[in-house]
Amino acid sequence: MPVFLSTSTAVIDSGLVTEVFDLVRSCASLFSIFPINVFMIGSLAAIGFRLFNKAKRVAVS
Repeated sequence: MPVFLSTSTAVIDSGLVTEVFDLVRSCASLFSIFPINVFMIGSLAAIGFRLFNKAKRVAVS
């Protein structure tokens, strides 16, 4: 018997998309403020190194 997939269209809420863009824009604006941008870049780099270190341990084991 053939299996028919039901086609459903996904509806994207434009209000939600606008809120996400506003959130990203406000977070990106923090990089323009001097003391905050240094701490944010350092924190993101530390999180990245920690993530790669854990991934390396998992790949080796």
